[in-house]
Amino acid sequence: MKNNISITKSPNLFSYLFFLLMYILPTISSAAETYNTKTGYEALENVTTGRFDTAYGWDALHNNTEGTYNTASGVTALYHNTTGNHNTANGAGALINNTTGSNNSASGAFSLYYNTTGSENTASGYQALNLNVTGIRNVAVGHNALLNNNRGSTSTKEGSSNTAVGWSALKSNTSGLKNTAVGESALQSNSIGEHNTAIGEDALFSNKGGSGNTASGESALYDNEDGENNTAYGRNTLNHAKGNRNIAIGAQSGCALVKGDNNIYIGSLGANNDSHVIRIGGDPSAVNKCPQKIDLPVQTKTYIAGIHGTTLEGGDGKVKQIYINSLGQLGTSTTRSLSIDSMIEKQAAEIKKLRNELKALRKMIELL
Repeated sequence: MKNNISITKSPNLFSYLFFLLMYILPTISSAAETYNTKTGYEALENVTTGRFDTAYGWDALHNNTEGTYNTASGVTALYHNTTGNHNTANGAGALINNTTGSNNSASGAFSLYYNTTGSENTASGYQALNLNVTGIRNVAVGHNALLNNNRGSTSTKEGSSNTAVGWSALKSNTSGLKNTAVGESALQSNSIGEHNTAIGEDALFSNKGGSGNTASGESALYDNEDGENNTAYGRNTLNHAKGNRNIAIGAQSGCALVKGDNNIYIGSLGANNDSHVIRIGGDPSAVNKCPQKIDLPVQTKTYIAGIHGTTLEGGDGKVKQIYINSLGQLGTSTTRSLSIDSMIEKQAAEIKKLRNELKALRKMIELL
């Protein structure tokens, strides 16, 4: 009949059906005993005692033997896993080199690619935690987040307990511990610095070995490389500073500082080489001293509670006078200025004159 299909004229039909049955259709391996599910060429190919594993994709969980509760979705996902448990890999090459690491979650092509024994890591995004080998308890969310973490290391004490959220956040970190970076390129250059917190685009961008720093705001502490224990809150705060133990609050505060330690700025640009200085409010003499042109508002009045009407004695039992110079600097002095001396002399002369007048008045009264 004309409508009959000639098998001899369709040699590819059997090949197609064979391929479909062998490699494409889902299969359940000894479901009653292993509860494993696999789909794809040589997925879960070498499983022995592993249980409750799921593999979708070419060579997914290929070498798994005893690992349990693993899920691999993507070409070669969790390929080298042997005994690692409770891992989840979604994306081509995700967790491909993992062998015994457990409780890892990788979502994105080549995320946690080189991880072998590292455990309890979470990576979401293309190449997130890509070079991590043994680091543990890291969280990377975003393209290239924590890309170089724990690179080539064999120790869990290097590159562990870091959190990076954002494109290239903590990208260069290798052995740094307990850092938190939230925002595009936050702590991007950090390699060995520890206990840093960066929130905002490019916050602590150049930091390499500095530790204990906190930067909140776009480009806060941007140029800091090895300075430690600095705190910056606000956009571009302390963005050129490279010292230690500096504090800045308010947008652009401390942006003029480059070298200097132990400074406190609140709404003040600061100065290049300040050390052990407190500056509060805009200073007209400091305007535009930042590398970039910035004009901060200048305050014209100051109100501080708890001063007026309060008597305070110094440690030596004497009350000291406070002086202020034309730059707004406060302090005490053991020597009086010429203007104060002249004022005192003038007042003393007036008092002497009044005394003489009173003496003359008394004599006139006596004569009456």
